[in-house]
Amino acid sequence: MTETQRQPSASLSRRAFLQSAAAAAAALHLADVPARASRGAGKVRFYKNLGHGHIGVRANQQQALDYAVKFGFEGITPNPGEFENRSATEIRDWVETMKSKGVRYGAAGLSVEFRRDEESFERGLERLPKEAAILRQLGVTRVATWILPGHGELTYLQNFKQHERRLREAAGVLGDQGIRLGLEFVGPRTSRARNRFPFIC
Repeated sequence: MTETQRQPSASLSRRAFLQSAAAAAAALHLADVPARASRGAGKVRFYKNLGHGHIGVRANQQQALDYAVKFGFEGITPNPGEFENRSATEIRDWVETMKSKGVRYGAAGLSVEFRRDEESFERGLERLPKEAAILRQLGVTRVATWILPGHGELTYLQNFKQHERRLREAAGVLGDQGIRLGLEFVGPRTSRARNRFPFIC
């Protein structure tokens, strides 16, 4: 069988997967509607979060807080590495300082390198429990990362299984601290075109 003949089947499998995933997500969303309604509408709202690193601004947490206050942001991106050698009391005092200025923490980035080799992944996963504990002390409840739209060596199925295993392990560590993991799909044409094997697109 030629590659051209196999392609429709692979495409169909991806389409079927995406359809079933969307249906499951919709079902979970609808199932949670009564619970969310009982908690009261209006408690959750969007707020402006300063992710200074995303716009090329170098700043420690104190500087980020100062920028947030100066330019009207209600949140900043956490950097747990700055608090590795801080005591619980120091961290608590810092959080109170932020609250006094009307600023909170937004989502943190996932520090575990899950896209590359196994050794890099294991190193990051080993450090994650300590980092997650610090994030919890800082009041962080969300961690986010992104999914690339392809891979140079792994087929769709191989890549899917690797993502499933690695992200499940990372999410489990975060979950132990009451932190949820969010995923973003990054799929511009330029990113999709540079990989031999497409993924989730």
